[in-house]
Amino acid sequence: MMRSSGRAPQQGRPSRPSYGASLWPRPTSHPVIPLRRLVQNQLDTLFNGTCTPHQVSNAFTPDPTTGIDQSVLPYLPLWGPANPNLGVTSNGDVGFYSFTAPHVTTENFVTARLDHRISNADSLVGSYQCDAASATQPDPANDVLVANTTGRTYIAVEETHIISSQLINSARFGFNRSLHTSVGQSPINPLASNPALGESPGADNPQIDVPNYVSIQPGLNQIERFNFYQNSYQAYDDTFYTRGIHSLKMALLLKEFS
Repeated sequence: MMRSSGRAPQQGRPSRPSYGASLWPRPTSHPVIPLRRLVQNQLDTLFNGTCTPHQVSNAFTPDPTTGIDQSVLPYLPLWGPANPNLGVTSNGDVGFYSFTAPHVTTENFVTARLDHRISNADSLVGSYQCDAASATQPDPANDVLVANTTGRTYIAVEETHIISSQLINSARFGFNRSLHTSVGQSPINPLASNPALGESPGADNPQIDVPNYVSIQPGLNQIERFNFYQNSYQAYDDTFYTRGIHSLKMALLLKEFS
């Protein structure tokens, strides 16, 4: 069985993010973990709090050694092994799994600008920015490494043309792209990329929920994915006319979002 748990940082050492989870019983103690509904692939734990050396019961197809349903056994290693130094609870039926969950983040920022005088009547200005970042961390059961990426790209170009001492035209073009993606990057536990545990051909393991204990997240190619993109295009054309103490501005604006 698995239970969420935390471990306080040791004095004098920096705190690191961690997840904790409890494990199924030791070899001499077996809770009842039948696979009640194969369609939903959810495990329910039937446990009365008393440790017993006997085989579990009520399994549809019991394993000869443990009595655990043979449909359940292949999924149990998705829960990590108990940490011996964290002890056990519930008469030895529950152990704890604690691990360091590194959150690795990288970011790259690039900016550039161009100012060019084409002639006495024309000038060109350009700007470019790119801000890209990525972050990786394991899922709560330490089975899959999840990667998130964010980014923004900005491009702007402006050309100014002096038609006469009274008339000036300025044309600008801009492009902005924003994105956020999230995907399973690689398996930490090899079973998290084993299609034999999937609900359908080619699929990795589904999410497995055990009430009151940590859930197993979907496998590598089944974990929830995000692919959010937005592209923005802008075009401007401004004309300025001045005569004496009067001035007039005429503008055209086009925008598109995709």
